[in-house]
Amino acid sequence: MDAKRNVIGEELLSLSCIKYLNRYPGVEADLYAPDHLPQEPLDVMIYMNIVVPNHAWAKKHIFYLQNGMGDGGHNVLQSLYNMHFDGYLFHAESLLHLHQSLQRPEPAIYLPFGVDTEHFYPRAADPAYAFDCSYVGNDIKGEERTTLYLMPATQFKLGLFGNWKRWSLRKKLKNTFLFWRKSYQRKLAKIATGKIDQDKVPILYSNTRVNLNFTLQDSVNMGALNLRIIEVLACKGFLITDRIPESEKGLLDGVVCSEGGKDLEDKIRYYLAHPEERQAIAERGYAYILKNATAEVMTRKLYNFLT
Repeated sequence: MDAKRNVIGEELLSLSCIKYLNRYPGVEADLYAPDHLPQEPLDVMIYMNIVVPNHAWAKKHIFYLQNGMGDGGHNVLQSLYNMHFDGYLFHAESLLHLHQSLQRPEPAIYLPFGVDTEHFYPRAADPAYAFDCSYVGNDIKGEERTTLYLMPATQFKLGLFGNWKRWSLRKKLKNTFLFWRKSYQRKLAKIATGKIDQDKVPILYSNTRVNLNFTLQDSVNMGALNLRIIEVLACKGFLITDRIPESEKGLLDGVVCSEGGKDLEDKIRYYLAHPEERQAIAERGYAYILKNATAEVMTRKLYNFLT
C-alpha cells in the first residue's frame, strides 16, 4: 500500500508472478522493497519502479515498464537507458517497437499482464454485490475522463469502491475542502463506499451486472491493457471499457467498448435489459483470458526470457 493506504497494483502483480515462478524447478523468487533487501546478490532483480540499479542486489537488472507514467512512457525510456539496465519488459507493444527502432542492445520483450486465476475466478451469487454497475479504483484519472466514463453510471445502482473521500477526512475542515472540490468529486464522494477488501473483489466482479473500466490517458496513448480488464473477465464478469489496444484485439468479442458519456449511458441501459447478451459476451471474454492472459501464461513468457 502507499501512504494513503491505497493498494499498489505493482505489488499484487508481483506477488502473482512470484507464486508462479516459484513453481519452476530451481527457482526461488521473492518480493523486495526498501525495508526488505537481498542479503546477497540475486541472479536477477526485476524493477517495477524507477530506481537506479544497485549491483550489490543482483548480477542482472531488468526493468518492467508496466504503468502509466506522468511524463509518458515514451519519454521515460531515455531516462531508463541512462540508468543502464540489462534488459526491459514492456506492458505496451508500442514501447517494445520503439525500443527496437532505436536499435538498443538490451534484450526486451512485450509482457502484457496476466491474471491470477486462482484468486480471480467466477464466484457464487451474493446479493450484497449485485449492483447495476460497479467500479473499483481511485480518483486518479482526471476530471475529463472520470466525467466521461464514470458519471453516466451514477444514474444507476452504482457500487463505487476506492479512495474517493480523501478530501473530507477531517470534519472540521470539511466545508473548506468541499468548496474547492470539483462537482464530479463531490457527487462521487457521496456515492463511494470506500475501499474493498481484495478477497471481495472477485465476488463483486462476478455479481455486478455491468462492470466498468476506463484507462489512464498515458496508457491509452501507449496502447496498454490495464489489469482490471482481465481480472473482471477472469471472474466471468460482463465489462464495458473505454478501449482495447490493437495488440489485444482478440478481446473485442469478450467486452463492450464505449466512447463514454451518452454512449455509455445507453449501453448500460441496453445491457441491463438484455442479460442473455451480457452472459454470452462474458463467456467469450472468460474463454479468451483462460487461453491468453493468465498469470501462468505471463510467467512462462517471463521465465523463458530470463533463462
